[in-house]
Amino acid sequence: MNKILSIFDGSSIAYRSYFVFKDNPLFNSYGENTSAEFGFLNSVLKVLKETRSNYIAVCFDKGKSKRENYYIKYKIHRPKMPDELSLSIYRIKQIVSALNYKIFEIEGYEADDIIGTIVYKLKNSFDKTYIISSDKDLIQLVEDNVFVYDTRSGILYDKNKVVEKFGIEPKFLPDYLTLIGDISDNIEGIRGIGPKTAIELINKFGNLENLIENLDNLPPKIYVEII
Repeated sequence: MNKILSIFDGSSIAYRSYFVFKDNPLFNSYGENTSAEFGFLNSVLKVLKETRSNYIAVCFDKGKSKRENYYIKYKIHRPKMPDELSLSIYRIKQIVSALNYKIFEIEGYEADDIIGTIVYKLKNSFDKTYIISSDKDLIQLVEDNVFVYDTRSGILYDKNKVVEKFGIEPKFLPDYLTLIGDISDNIEGIRGIGPKTAIELINKFGNLENLIENLDNLPPKIYVEII
C-alpha cells in the first residue's frame, strides 16, 4: 500500500471558509456561526476522496508570528480575527482530535512554517505528500512527489503546473516574491520590477544570491532600483 500524506493548513482553510460565507453565514441550532467548520470538513472529505491519503496532519498558527520581530509591517494590514472565528478554530481542533488526526502548532510559528518543516524532514518517507492550503508561499515546496492543492482556485500544483502558472520552477518562488512583493503579507517588492521582469531575471540568473553577484550585468534601470 502506498504511503500518502495530506497536510492541511488548518488556519488558512478556516479563515477562507469563514469569509466565503460572510454574507450568508451558516449557524447551528444554538445560533453559533459554523461556516469555518463546514468549509474545513468539506475540504478534508474532498481531499481524502481524491488522494486516498492514509496519513493526515493538520497545522495551525499559534500566537504572534516571530516574523513580526524582523519586519514590523508584516501582515499589519490584516484585521483582528473575529471572536466567532476564534471559537470556530477551537471547535475545528476538537473535530480533528475526534477524527484522530495529528495536530501541529507551535507558539510563535505559523502553520506554513510547520508544514514546510514536516515536508522537508519527511517527504522521502512517503510516496506522495499533498499540502492543502490557499497560501501561495507553500507552492515553493512542490517536488516530484510533493503537491499543493490550492483551496482558493481548486488547482492542484505539480512541478509542471507551477512553471505553467508562474513561469519559474517551484524552488525560485521565494526569489520571485521578494522581487515583486507580496500584497497578502504586506511585503514590498523592488520598485519597477513586476512579474514579467522578475521571471526574466530568475530564468537568467537563478536565485537572488546569483543575481546580486551579477549586478553589473543588469540593465541600468533595474541596477539602480536594487542597490
